Amino acid sequence: MKIGDKMDIIIIGGGAAGMTAASRIKALKKDWKVRVFEETSFVSHAPCGIPYVVEDLITDASHLMYYKPEVFIKEREIELHINSKVVEVGDGFVRVLENGKETKYNWDKLLFGTGASPRIPNIDGVDLKNVFTADLPPDADDIKKSC
Repeated sequence: MKIGDKMDIIIIGGGAAGMTAASRIKALKKDWKVRVFEETSFVSHAPCGIPYVVEDLITDASHLMYYKPEVFIKEREIELHINSKVVEVGDGFVRVLENGKETKYNWDKLLFGTGASPRIPNIDGVDLKNVFTADLPPDADDIKKSC
């Protein structure tokens, strides 16, 4: 591939890292095709704000979304696939489960922007129903309901 050729970019993960990367690529290379696959319905969200929702300083977990998906799709021309789980990554392709069927997409460049997901370790003598993680906006509601 020569410099200046159009590229197909696939980004796995629609959180802050994935959407920032997608936005920057489109700003620099408007003619490149940029696709983002996010397993949840949440894009560009701020998990660091979850404690503020739990404390009711932010009244609605949806306010943790900095941009709505439409901003990326319409204004930035990013092909955004939400509720789409990447089930296989191969040399130059990904297979994605979306809307109950698998679809294969080709890529020239692949970027992982999935971040990390918290895990609860086994701790002897601790009732794990009282232990929570804070990763996605709905986690705030789960924590609040338990109190």
